[in-house]
Amino acid sequence: DKCAAEFSASQLQPEMSADQMFKRLISSKNLHDATNSNESRKIRVVYNAYAHMHLNIIGPLSECYNRTGISTGQSKALAIRDALTWWRREVVGTAGLFQEVRNRAKLELPPIDLRTFYRTSPGPADQLRTMDGASSPLSSPAAALEYYFATPSEKTEYSHHVYQTMNDMAASTFSAFGHGIIDTEVMMGMRIDGHPASVKGDQQEAGQSDTLHFCMPGAPDYALDMVLRSTM
Repeated sequence: DKCAAEFSASQLQPEMSADQMFKRLISSKNLHDATNSNESRKIRVVYNAYAHMHLNIIGPLSECYNRTGISTGQSKALAIRDALTWWRREVVGTAGLFQEVRNRAKLELPPIDLRTFYRTSPGPADQLRTMDGASSPLSSPAAALEYYFATPSEKTEYSHHVYQTMNDMAASTFSAFGHGIIDTEVMMGMRIDGHPASVKGDQQEAGQSDTLHFCMPGAPDYALDMVLRSTM
């Protein structure tokens, strides 16, 4: 209970009402001076909140449980359980909020065409952390498949293995509320050869062993194409 209280007090952000969200979107779009053409009355929102799940939620919760005398492994398992429970409530609340905002936009004169999309997160390439320089860069992106099925969750960095569960929860929830899904999980997840850490060790610059971010230009350019096509 103490860990849950610490988490609630320090991590959860104040909720925003549909009216507040609508006003923020209107302000950012600057529709006040827009013409009445259909094109000028469109707002597209692309949402994703996977980043820093470990640093902001799972990590602190795990440390709190560990301080109570629970083993490190059990502490992390409990933290992941609680974080995913929070995530389930979070995506339901967020999807519902965007649904209210969409309905609010329809009441404008003329109506505003507001649509929300959830963008899924690609899988990490944590397997690169266990490879020596001779094994990188990877010869085939499809090597990711073997890693995902064979690597235990405790071997992943920063609880990256929860990304798939978070994607599934968010995609199903946002779809149920009538929102769109921009699914980049498979396309980008296969590109484990596109991370800074995929460069051979002797060629890496300091701090470039990253297995989650992508090199630029690279896979993110294609993800942006998907976003643009989906939101047109």
